Amino acid sequence: MAYKKSAKLKDMNRLRAKYDTVRRVFRKKLALTVLSLAALVTLGIWLDPTRVVWGWLRGEAFYKGRPTSYWSALLDKFEVAPEEENELPSGDGGGYLFYRGPLERWFPSLFPEPDLPSFNLSAKDVLLELTRDPSERVRRCARHALNQLRWMPQ
Repeated sequence: MAYKKSAKLKDMNRLRAKYDTVRRVFRKKLALTVLSLAALVTLGIWLDPTRVVWGWLRGEAFYKGRPTSYWSALLDKFEVAPEEENELPSGDGGGYLFYRGPLERWFPSLFPEPDLPSFNLSAKDVLLELTRDPSERVRRCARHALNQLRWMPQ
């Protein structure tokens, strides 16, 4: 009978060792999965081209489902041009918008002119935030859009 107890005890110890090994491996796989998912979510937020999550986290104003940072990046591709070639853009937002970029300037026939962003009065909050943007080009475009809407801040 003592032999049977020791055999059962050995079997129990072997089962417990297997269980501990499986448990350790499961924990490692779970930790690796959670870390991978966290890295993917972080990367997705960081590379989000619409910047919706960043805008929501920063409390930015939204227009057409896009935050101010999205509109800033988009308007950075446009400029307020003078109405005449030798006239500089005025600070009141006069002129018109056109697309700029090195490839577009070198090979204009290969790149059609993109659609200009259109704003209405619901974009007022975004445009007001854009008038305080670090980029002078974006500030001029925002002033131009506000001027087109006939709504300028006092």
